[in-house]
Amino acid sequence: MTVVKIRLMFKAFLKVRLSYYFIILFIFFAGLLMVLPKPVLSSSALTLFSINSFLFGFYFTPALNNQKSRIEELGKVIRTESVALFKILVKTRKIIDDKVHDKVQKMIGDYIRACVSERKAGCGEKEYDKLIGELVHFDPKHKDAGAVDSILDALAENQTNRTTFDMTMGRKIYSNEWYVILTLFSVTLALPIIVDIGHNPVLHIVASMLCATLTLLLITLLKVNFLVHKKAKGIWAPMESLLESDFRSIDDKED
Repeated sequence: MTVVKIRLMFKAFLKVRLSYYFIILFIFFAGLLMVLPKPVLSSSALTLFSINSFLFGFYFTPALNNQKSRIEELGKVIRTESVALFKILVKTRKIIDDKVHDKVQKMIGDYIRACVSERKAGCGEKEYDKLIGELVHFDPKHKDAGAVDSILDALAENQTNRTTFDMTMGRKIYSNEWYVILTLFSVTLALPIIVDIGHNPVLHIVASMLCATLTLLLITLLKVNFLVHKKAKGIWAPMESLLESDFRSIDDKED
């Protein structure tokens, strides 16, 4: 199986709704608990499991909260940049030459489209540099030189938003952190799976729900980390609205 296919499968995996995952996981663990042999656990083993569960919660909760905070910050910086771009587009009205006006607007539109399409750190870098390069080398003797300089100043100020966006996008969970989380998660999940709960159907359901919930927490962390969680879906709405309205509005459905 190629790397491309694995990535496509992983993306498809992340797109499934969490509510569906809970049902699937509950059925899976309910069946697993029926057939899996139950070893006898000593008190020391149970103590180790308890310590591991505490460490998992201690490590997992800040990681999840940090990623949720990251999504909120991305939403704010994208909206701030959308407002800045909207103001820049308003400044293009002062350009008298239609050719210059249309060219600048097209280049700004190309940048916004690149950002909405790529949705990653450094998105639209090529288009943004091309736009600035075009304005920097604009003829200073041209009748629209003043308007172009004003737009160039605004684009330079917008670099702060772009830098903040790139830094915030880079705040993903690193591979070494995933190793720790997965190790603690695996041991925590193992306890309700291997502990002998007898033939009590209620306890069997509770154990299945506990396993499904633990796994759902890990999938939630994956979703927020890769910005495919429901919470992250609306962060690009301002730029999308800017394009859809032909640069007339940055309002989204949530406003």
